[in-house]
Amino acid sequence: MVAWWCATALLAMAVVTLGAEVLPPKFSYDSELIKSLMRRPDLWEGVSFDSFVNATRAWAILLELGPERLVVSVCFALYLIFFIHRLQVGSFISAHAHALAACWLLCSAVFLTNLSKEMLALPVALVFCFAHGTVARAGAFLLFVIFTAFVRQYWAITFFYYLVVTVALVQWRAERRILFIAVLLVGFVVPFLAAEAFQMVPLSESRMIVNADRVDSPDARSAFANPLINTNAATDIANTIAAWFFLNVPVALLAELTPQYVFFVFFQLLSIAYFGAGLAHLLRQPRTAPSDPVRWRCAAFVLSYSVTQAIFEPDFGSFLRHEVVIVMPLLLVACTRTVKSPDKTAQLGSVTDHGSKL
Repeated sequence: MVAWWCATALLAMAVVTLGAEVLPPKFSYDSELIKSLMRRPDLWEGVSFDSFVNATRAWAILLELGPERLVVSVCFALYLIFFIHRLQVGSFISAHAHALAACWLLCSAVFLTNLSKEMLALPVALVFCFAHGTVARAGAFLLFVIFTAFVRQYWAITFFYYLVVTVALVQWRAERRILFIAVLLVGFVVPFLAAEAFQMVPLSESRMIVNADRVDSPDARSAFANPLINTNAATDIANTIAAWFFLNVPVALLAELTPQYVFFVFFQLLSIAYFGAGLAHLLRQPRTAPSDPVRWRCAAFVLSYSVTQAIFEPDFGSFLRHEVVIVMPLLLVACTRTVKSPDKTAQLGSVTDHGSKL
């Protein structure tokens, strides 16, 4: 498997280094906007809460270190090193796990080849999920709050759902199943009820607003609409649930009969299946079993992020691009049954026991 991962790493670096020259123009829209903002003389005037303005400011600082291609490549190389080391890819004992992780890495490379908000969001999410120790966790929380306030405001909902899922998982570990379900259900509806109470635009209506400006655009072929007209919190909730299934079980894309959509469908279904299997194993652990807080934290973050995506994502392309930040947390949970323990035995059982069924 050393040769497999050497080849995967080299291919991923090649995609990041050369992708800007060969990928379709739609992959560089954000990058072109960031570059245009860099040329504005008023870029640094005053405090801004505009996500692109603040992303541009961050990239302007980073590009002081060197040319764009070099800086982007170095940033991705650091991520690549952390990816391979932290996920212990060399210890995977299933060919399925190797293939899934490699595909996600290459997919990430495609979306990280240009100047983007994803490259900035990635370390924020990773520090939040993988930080150890009280001081590091406090710093991770502060970084998350700052990034949310200035770049990704909708991550406030992600953080709220993260707290909800974390509290719910505590109830599960304590074998309080009814409280576990109650916390999840009540927590899920709170943002929608709050939006209605404060007379805000329904949360899931944001996708309709975005797509209204892209009618008949060839770059929005995978856009989808809310199945219901938003009139209250109930329809807002129903649209979000429908969007979650539409995004995460994207069989509707098979009707397009295009290779990239067919690949995405099976890739997404496989990822969901493996994550679900890994999460189910975590939930089946006895109350007395040693707890790995990082895995539980990653599970909570992936679940909370997934619900947030169901609220806002306007199309499958945006959905997949934004999933880049949860690749490592998702794979850590999905591969918990595939990593060898120090005694060279399967730490939590081989995924090959179940892989053929997924």
